[in-house]
Amino acid sequence: GRARDDSLTQKLVNYLNGDNSVFNEGKLGPKDPQYLYKLHKALGNYEKAFESYYKSVEIGRKIGNKKFEAISLGNIGVLHHIRGEMDKALEAYTQALEIAKSIGSKQTQTLYLGNVATIYKRKGEKDRALKSYQDLYALTVQMGYHRGTVLALSNMGSWYQDNGEFEKAFTQYDQALEIANKYNFKDRIAMIMINGGLVFHYQNKLEKAKTTLEKAIEKSVDVNSKPMEDYARRYLGFVLIDLDEGEGAKKQFELACEIAEAGGSKTSCASCKIGFGLIEMIDGKGRETLDEGIAESRKLGDAEVIIKGMIGLARQLMKEKTTAWEALETLKNARVVAETGGYLCDFAIIDPLIEQLEKKMINK
Repeated sequence: GRARDDSLTQKLVNYLNGDNSVFNEGKLGPKDPQYLYKLHKALGNYEKAFESYYKSVEIGRKIGNKKFEAISLGNIGVLHHIRGEMDKALEAYTQALEIAKSIGSKQTQTLYLGNVATIYKRKGEKDRALKSYQDLYALTVQMGYHRGTVLALSNMGSWYQDNGEFEKAFTQYDQALEIANKYNFKDRIAMIMINGGLVFHYQNKLEKAKTTLEKAIEKSVDVNSKPMEDYARRYLGFVLIDLDEGEGAKKQFELACEIAEAGGSKTSCASCKIGFGLIEMIDGKGRETLDEGIAESRKLGDAEVIIKGMIGLARQLMKEKTTAWEALETLKNARVVAETGGYLCDFAIIDPLIEQLEKKMINK
């Protein structure tokens, strides 16, 4: 946690800089700058953290320790990543990876390849993202690093899922699940099941989606992962709405909302509001809550949830002749959000609905 006493914090900083007098131990010389980095990072003092890690890079170069230099550069990348400075993060990660490759340090490469892939994905460079995940997978297999292999396979599955290649996604998830079960990586099992449930939902295999997400909730509770439980319950709620199980959906959103509020997750709270809003609209209670949920998700930039809300809204609008045009416009806007946000998987739901509406309008 964050230090509460500024004077005590400063004493700790002084200690790490070499002053042990506060502990009656005399002067011992400065500690590894990485200790200072970790302290400043925990306190949110990013400029000081940068300074400490650049010192680490200099030390690594001075003593000829390439691995130390690579890890220091990689952690500079992590800081830039946290601050949303993606180009700077990518530059630091790339330098770290080049050094790690030059000295044959596979372990160091595995630390940053996944982060590089994430940045490429956010920048819309999909092929480079997939290549980074594939490189990570190959390295972890060579090393016998099973947890890393599961993570790489899961990420490749997510890549295919986001691009609407559902069968390829399942191939990756199945391989990941087999390894996770073999080595009892319970936390990874839960996440893989959540992703599998989402794919079933995209494919409109609602009963399979329901069963898979229910199992994912059990696994999430088993490992006491509140974020995963929240995620699984919210998406089970959306599946139950499509199955016309309104009361069950409402229960899931209530439970997810409790977790989200306790954890201070605004994006999850907005997602739950969309769920509650859809249920209210189906029950004939208007669309005010749904509109609020979509608006809040827009402010938070949560494209995945915005799309879900817009699709749900369009489905309700499609039921009335007077709002068919609004439904069509909503779906087209949802498609734009899906395309720009990299959620091509949603085309599997959006495109058939657009086609259905357009046919009805032509026949009129």
